[in-house]
Amino acid sequence: MRAVRGGSFLVAVFAAAGCAGTTPAATDPAESSSAEEATAATAGPGNIAPGTAPHDDPASCVDPQEAPTAAEEEAHQRIDAKLGKLAACTAGLKEPGLADLVFAPSAGGLTHVAVSKTNVEDCRVIACLKRGLDGLALPPPDPERPLYGRVVALEPRAIPRNEPHADLTRLETAKGCGDPHPPSAFGILTPQQIQSVVRSHYREFGDCHQAALLRDPKLRGLVAIGFVIDREGHVKNARVAENTFWNCAVPSCVRNKFAALEFPKPAGGVVTVVYPFTMEPGHRRGYGTPKPGAEPPR
Repeated sequence: MRAVRGGSFLVAVFAAAGCAGTTPAATDPAESSSAEEATAATAGPGNIAPGTAPHDDPASCVDPQEAPTAAEEEAHQRIDAKLGKLAACTAGLKEPGLADLVFAPSAGGLTHVAVSKTNVEDCRVIACLKRGLDGLALPPPDPERPLYGRVVALEPRAIPRNEPHADLTRLETAKGCGDPHPPSAFGILTPQQIQSVVRSHYREFGDCHQAALLRDPKLRGLVAIGFVIDREGHVKNARVAENTFWNCAVPSCVRNKFAALEFPKPAGGVVTVVYPFTMEPGHRRGYGTPKPGAEPPR
């Protein structure tokens, strides 16, 4: 388990042990053995043998990403329009690069711009970009998402542009051009604090799996739930972020259980989390690759 910083946002990410599901006992082992062999031949991990239970496309069980708010859409349009006038900033740039920008609107609407991370080594380019964007009038943001963000692609003698699919892992070394303390409205909970709450509800998550096991005793799979812990410790925007189950009832049930959880109040703001685990008949084993929680649209 570890806490990592994604962009300017603190994100808790970790792997969790899976929930237990008890395989219902067969009424007659001799009669069930041949059925189990037939099931094993047609159902891999996370699959349901055709004709024995609902058969859903696992991808169809995943909830869509949260759409940007109206304020975020307007802010992004204004930022992009301003970027279109800053081609002069890249005139001396030798190599293409990226800059992860954070916009913090003030009470009067004017904005302070900070560079969370960048791999651009010419700090004059970054300084020019900040001068051009500082003071930009942006709409008041959502109180739960009080910062705007934009990842900007910078190329020699070209107009700076938004790059929503940028690989931010390339920006871990800022080369001295990033701000040492960029603003952040995201709070802190340790992975242990989050895991403690989730583990105390394992039986409820196991009930979701148990109900499906009654129809398919071999049902197993991975489900990852993304959610936001607000300033009061309540869960918001719970969603199925990843799923391999062929029965959407399982991830949907787990998501609804997560939505009712209560966590300690985060220090300093909200916390975004993606919590993955697997469910297997009769086992408590955790799998899957932990992922950062979702950041505001950029």
